[in-house]
Amino acid sequence: MRKNFTLLTTNFYLLLTFLVVIQFNILAAQYRWSGAGSGNWNTNGNWEKSSDGGATWENTSVPPTSSDDVTLGNLISEDITITLPSQVEIQNLYFNSTKSYEITGGSFSGVTAFVLNPTNTADQTISSDISDDQATPGNVTFVNATGGYFLNISGNNSISTESHIDGFLGINHSLAFGTSKIVLDFNSSLILQSGISLSNDINTSVYPLIVDVSLGTGTLSGVLSESGSLEKTGAGTLVLSGANTFAGVTTI
Repeated sequence: MRKNFTLLTTNFYLLLTFLVVIQFNILAAQYRWSGAGSGNWNTNGNWEKSSDGGATWENTSVPPTSSDDVTLGNLISEDITITLPSQVEIQNLYFNSTKSYEITGGSFSGVTAFVLNPTNTADQTISSDISDDQATPGNVTFVNATGGYFLNISGNNSISTESHIDGFLGINHSLAFGTSKIVLDFNSSLILQSGISLSNDINTSVYPLIVDVSLGTGTLSGVLSESGSLEKTGAGTLVLSGANTFAGVTTI
């Protein structure tokens, strides 16, 4: 569902962030979901591969691996649920579709970034667990560059380092960010479902954070720090129970 907020400058900054993210792995092999088979991630025929930056594509029976970028795009005609095997390792995951994907089952390990491209025009949901790379834990970035459609994070995640966020994120689990510190890279919004309680510390840097609670009660019990601002929206109740040190303006 598209939702409008008051941060009118968000789109520019999110587009800038998107351009930075796509440089992470510019020489990686590119994979895109074709949906020719079932909704199983590992099913032969579900993938097309490009080795020239997306200029040409060919069918492949080999699913993407830890060095590959993956796009879930417009080669589907209706909303779809994709089921992961026990563990999937890829580099970056991009959504760029007019239809909604929900990813369930299994887990993602060691993914650098989950990104809604600027031209994505549907809500997207990750219900699978997200974890650090077990050998070399690294930060995980969540980018929503659409300026309105939601990237929903619904898994019981085990991120232990830092979760960098840009844009509108729907939070459907109290461990959506594991035990990591949340760091705002640009203007961001957390849409908390009723009963969600995030214990993560939040580094606002210099950016505004909107927390939307439409129904019931949402809680931020970690420490909010730095000089960013906080704005609460929605008819629900937001509880701040941490020893907060952030120096920005609070708007209710």
